[in-house]
Amino acid sequence: MLRDNNYNLIISEPPSRILSTEILHKWAAGKSIFISSTINDMRDERKAICEAVQKVGANPVMWETIAPVDEEPNQAYLKGVRSSNIYLLILKTRYGIKLQSGYSPTNEEYEEARRLDLPVRVWIKAGIDAKEREGHLNRWIIELQNFHSTGEYVNENDLGQQVERVLNQMAVEEVRQWIKLGQAVFPTDSIREIMNRGKKKITINATTDNRNTQRYFESLDFDYRSYPLTYKGRTVQVKPMNLDASTTQEGYHILLTMEVEQEYQANSIVQMNLSTNGKSYTGDQVAQHLVEEAISRSGRLEKGFLFASSVPELMLDRINDLNLSETTKCKVLELLIAEGLTQSGLVRTANTQVSRRGSDLIAKVELECWRQWQDPLIRCIEIPVKY
Repeated sequence: MLRDNNYNLIISEPPSRILSTEILHKWAAGKSIFISSTINDMRDERKAICEAVQKVGANPVMWETIAPVDEEPNQAYLKGVRSSNIYLLILKTRYGIKLQSGYSPTNEEYEEARRLDLPVRVWIKAGIDAKEREGHLNRWIIELQNFHSTGEYVNENDLGQQVERVLNQMAVEEVRQWIKLGQAVFPTDSIREIMNRGKKKITINATTDNRNTQRYFESLDFDYRSYPLTYKGRTVQVKPMNLDASTTQEGYHILLTMEVEQEYQANSIVQMNLSTNGKSYTGDQVAQHLVEEAISRSGRLEKGFLFASSVPELMLDRINDLNLSETTKCKVLELLIAEGLTQSGLVRTANTQVSRRGSDLIAKVELECWRQWQDPLIRCIEIPVKY
């Protein structure tokens, strides 16, 4: 648990959890996982990873199963990367033979995975001195460690167990939906929406293992206050109705029911077509300009853009100096972006995914823009996050 006194945020890291086989297999169904390494010297490792991938219910993609027929080998394995959802890289002593590109086949696979923004996980054999590795591999490892947290494995059994744990944690992170309720930011087990007599009610089911989040929920005002709730790319004002809380082996279990009191309406500047400096803009174009500036803080809005003063303050800097894991940092940024953009009335929803690309965090945002008397328009942007 982390508390930011300046902005009064309470952020709960998700507790480690082993998913049931049913939920894990449901997450893995249809997912392909690419196994990347040199081959002849790492057959045992590749077999162990293949078995771990199959155990969680996913499909392993590896050179041994691609079997190219009518195409060049390098095109076959790159095609395998393109067909995959997750990329696993294992390194020991060999870099591999350089191709025309200047990269080894394994390195080419990695570059393709990065180009596609696939989730990447890297393991390096423990107990090996740099002198035992090929020079190109040492240089590549240094580069990799600038972009990824790399793991170490002792033997193939240890590697297989680590891969299984990592895939389980990836499933946990995807299955659990993060929300922001008032000051609290935390992952939930489920969110349920129902309509009752014309009123929308929302029930959240969550488990946390820290006391401060528990105290926050117990301090909610059920009589006079409403709170902003950010979930599914939007923010609404909710009034707490009922809290059922208990202590379990996993931690503090919360079942909270709330009633939606207010949904944020469109800002007037995005409801009509406008002209400024001899240029015409539709409302969704104005919204996109302002959203991009709010997230990137680039200062690149066209000079004299009439509505530059309407850029919302997302206050993303509130995560600075907090010791957050990469996953949690991305989830908090996603919620803060969605909250700021929807509360400002620039867009109806802002479904946001933040991930690392090199040294930058990149936000992919699907904007549901307001349009007067018409169905909402979807605009998609991809932009660096400044915080």
